[in-house]
Formats: sequence, structure tokens, C-alpha cells
Amino acid sequence: MDISIVIPFYNERASLKTLCQELESALAQAGEYEIVFVNDGSTDGGEKVIRELARDNERISLFSLRKNKGKSMALNIGFKNTRGDIVLTLDADLQDDPAEIPRFLELINQGYDLVCGWKKQRKDSLEKRLASKIFNMVVCFSSSLHLKDFNCGFKAYRKNVLKNLHLYGEMHRFIPILVDDFGFKITEIAVNHRPRNSGRSKYGMKRYLRGMFDFLSVFLLCRYSVSPFYLMGKLFLIFSFFGLLLVGYSGVMKFGYGQTGVRPALFVGIFFLIAALQLIMTGFVAELLVKINRGNQDNDEAYLDEDEECRK
Repeated sequence: MDISIVIPFYNERASLKTLCQELESALAQAGEYEIVFVNDGSTDGGEKVIRELARDNERISLFSLRKNKGKSMALNIGFKNTRGDIVLTLDADLQDDPAEIPRFLELINQGYDLVCGWKKQRKDSLEKRLASKIFNMVVCFSSSLHLKDFNCGFKAYRKNVLKNLHLYGEMHRFIPILVDDFGFKITEIAVNHRPRNSGRSKYGMKRYLRGMFDFLSVFLLCRYSVSPFYLMGKLFLIFSFFGLLLVGYSGVMKFGYGQTGVRPALFVGIFFLIAALQLIMTGFVAELLVKINRGNQDNDEAYLDEDEECRK
């Protein structure tokens, strides 16, 4: 199998037949391929449409979640059940144009491990465009990876990239950052983005809030997952500094100048020192857990490329 297309869908029945037709047209000259649909707990009967299409097309397969669990879990299911050397993902709402697929494949064949789509002319509401712009600016500022569109669902991967990619929550928004942390080669390509003609957007304020918390998780995991003691050590120094400063100030003002009313500063200083002690102990425990985990299951190969020409 050369290419796998993974398409998660949730209540997109009206667009599924057209999407399959467009995919078949775009992949006509692409070699052997499969289309893996993942039903994320749809309630509109979309899985029945895919079953009918699969009867006439052996390239189509379907996996169904019993209830809606989100795009990240749906992508995980799809990634685990692909056979292609190159895996592409796109949304089922027809806003991503399958005619762009050959351009993704061309960049993968040039040596890139992940090709991200960029919805340069985005056909969405002002609210979604503004939220996306703010999101991309914050993520770009906070990471070493600089892309114009981190959250575009239209992507192409080499299969070895997916071996170490484990998604949960709203982590699919941060796939480029997770992939970059393993040292894979990433690029971006402007793609045609079409207006939505059926169904409705599944994104709302709740998902924005989840995305914010998941961004914090990704940021901390990518920077401190190997040595969490670095993070706790920095926090320990900050809390210790303010704690000692306040306790010292209280002591000088009380015994040096005989001033009263410094008890609140003393209590706050003691609080900071206790918090600092808890942070440093938490850092030690986290470091021990990381070391034990690495001893039981070393993950160094996630960062390793084996040179086929030099294999003996």
C-alpha cells in the first residue's frame, strides 16, 4: 500500500459521497491507496453511507466509535489502522480540496516528513478566522516552529512519524509541535479552502478553552518531559527568593526597627518557603518516575533515523 487517507467525521452525511468521488479522482494516478473513515459517534446515519460505498469499493474501510470522543481519538484510531507508507488526513466537510493531494505527495517525495496545509484564503466566519489567527500567533510565539496555520486538518505524513504520535484531548491542534519535538522535517503549503455547503461547524467556546489547556500541556511536555526537575527547580528558586525576601524583611523590621504589623508579610514568606519545599520534592518524584519509565521502556528510538545504506 502506497497511500492511506484518514478521514474522521461527525455528522457529515451530506458530504461523504461527494468526498469519496473527489478522492478517487485525485488519487487516480497515485498508485495503491486506501481510504480509512473514522465515525466519531455520528447520529445522522453517515456510517450507513460509508458502508454502502465500501460494498462497491474495496479501498474504503470504516471504524466507528460508539459515542463522540473528539477528533484526536478518531485520528488515533485511523492512524493505527493504516497500511500506507504515506498517510494523509483531511476533514469530511468538503472544505479541504482533495485536488491538492498530489502537491502534498510531491513535497513528501522531496524528503519532508510532515507537510501541513495552510488555509491562506480561509472561507469561514469572522469569528473562526479571528480565533484561528490569535491561536496561531500565540503558538508560533511560544514554540520554535514557525507555521502560519497549525490547526489545519489537511496534512501528509510519512508513516514513521505516526509511530510516536499519541493524541488525546484536543492535541490534534498541536501535531506540528509534537512532530517537531522529535526532530522530523516539516514544511507548509498553501491550499485551496472552500466554503462549507452543508452541515455545521463543530467548534465552539468549549473547544477553545480545551485547546488552551492542551497547549499548556504540549508546551510543558515538549520542554520538560525528559527532565521535569528543570521546571520544578526554576519554580523552587522563584518561590524561595520571594519567601526569604519577605521573611528577611519581616525580621529586619521587627527586630531592627521595632516596627509592628509585619506579621502578614512573615506569614506570606513562610507560605512561599513551604510551597518551594513542596515544588522541589515534586520535582524529585517526577524525575524518579521519568528515570524508572526510561529504564523500563527506553524511547530514544523515537528520535533516531536508521540509515538504510549503512545497515549491515
